[in-house]
Amino acid sequence: MPRLQALRFAVFFVLLTVNCFCLPQAEDLRPAAVRIGNITSGSWGNGFIFKIDDDRSAVYILTAAHVTGDHEAVKVIFSTTASKSAKGVVIRRDKERDLSVVKVVGQNNIPADVMLMGFAEPSILRPGDFVRSVAYSAANDGWSVQSATVELMRDEPLTLGSVSVPVLRLSGTIREGDSGSPLLLNDEVVGVIEAGPATGTSSSIAVQVSTIRDFLGELFPKRIFLQPYKRSDAEQPPDPAAAQSATHFLDLLINNRLLDAYKQLASATASNLSEAGFVTTYTPFTTGAMSGLLDRKLASSQRMGAVPGMPQITGDIYVLSFESKYKGYPGIRVFESVTVLKEHDSWNIVNFIWNSQSPENGR
Repeated sequence: MPRLQALRFAVFFVLLTVNCFCLPQAEDLRPAAVRIGNITSGSWGNGFIFKIDDDRSAVYILTAAHVTGDHEAVKVIFSTTASKSAKGVVIRRDKERDLSVVKVVGQNNIPADVMLMGFAEPSILRPGDFVRSVAYSAANDGWSVQSATVELMRDEPLTLGSVSVPVLRLSGTIREGDSGSPLLLNDEVVGVIEAGPATGTSSSIAVQVSTIRDFLGELFPKRIFLQPYKRSDAEQPPDPAAAQSATHFLDLLINNRLLDAYKQLASATASNLSEAGFVTTYTPFTTGAMSGLLDRKLASSQRMGAVPGMPQITGDIYVLSFESKYKGYPGIRVFESVTVLKEHDSWNIVNFIWNSQSPENGR
């Protein structure tokens, strides 16, 4: 069943980015980028670090399965030490989803200045988004940032597979040879480049972050690496007051009490979003949700040291993800992500993202 697009929405993140903060640029994330070499063929692709062991004795790299081929070992060149290569071991490969995980072990093999890239929530991505990738160009013998626009989000088979998986169709400057490189929305990964434009076309392909999360979750069941600004290495039960603030905010929205909901905003958000703008932005959500709440459950909670994508906002922060069902959306699961910040002994709303998907879609 095709993905449901009509209810996809995100607001505070965009407004804060435009009006207040300067987010990290793709080039700033280059220490997380790597080159992956196929030992037999001599061909090269790209990848990026998504997990670093606490003692920095190992790093974990995500790339495309067709980049690693059928080999158990590959060459890895970190972007900060271009003259030196390390051995990487392929610890997981899925040709249908065209994804591979490569592990590099040994502090002597890992530069001290490497960093990781964090994954975005699938709900923030939609057609028309401006995205970028960080990749090594053999033609230019250097690292560069490529730009693209999301044209379509749909299911289709990949280079090595026969089963349709969620992909992004992109228009822009993605090149052949960029395979395995991260696709970034602001400073978070929303996909992995699978293929550059085919002959006679300008459309390239990336594997969607929802597929990446499923793939990595099978290897790392605790999924402790999925947020870049986590305070600890485990999902934590939320502070009851934080969870209450998030659910109260949602209740105000679905009961058409938008002005009361606006009063719950964190100071940084309220200073960049007018009351009228808030009402205009959230009226579509309220209109559908006013039909009545059938069910809501807390799907996950993470305690953070900073707001994902907004490292300038620090303090006691939780990202609370809910799964809800509304009478107005029969058969549809609505995913709601609320970021709350403790300010002066009360929990206020920094960010709210929502997205709907059909149960048959499964993601």
